[in-house]
Amino acid sequence: MSEVTKRALASSLRRLLMKEPLDKITIKELTDDCGISRSAFYYHFQDIYELVEWTTFEKLGRKLSKSVEEGNWKEIIRTIVTDFDEDRQFVLTVYHYINGSITFLMGFDPRSHKNLYRTPSLPEPRRNAW
Repeated sequence: MSEVTKRALASSLRRLLMKEPLDKITIKELTDDCGISRSAFYYHFQDIYELVEWTTFEKLGRKLSKSVEEGNWKEIIRTIVTDFDEDRQFVLTVYHYINGSITFLMGFDPRSHKNLYRTPSLPEPRRNAW
C-alpha cells in the first residue's frame, strides 16, 4: 500500500506541475488531488521537495536498475535521454527547482532510489581487451 500511495502522490504532483509552478503547489492541493489525508502524505514524505526527489528517481531508478547491474552504459545513457525527453515538463520544473545544480543528482543510486544521498557505486565500464 505504501508504494501505491507514493505513486498516487507522484501522479498528482505531475498533474499539478502542468498547471502551476512547484513553489505554488501546497500539500493540501496534492492530497486533495489524489484523495489521501495530509497525515498520509507526512507519513511518506517530510515535505513537497522530498516528494519531488522521490518522483524524480523512482521512475528512472526502475528503468535503470537492470542496465546498471549489467554495466550496459549505452542503455543507461539511452534510458536517461529518452526518459528526460518523454518527461520534459517535469524535468525542466525539477531542474528549475534545483536551480541548475547538478549536485542534486550526485546522490542518485539507481539500484536503491530509497537512499538518495548515498554515493553511487556503479560498475566500471567494460574495456576492450586489445
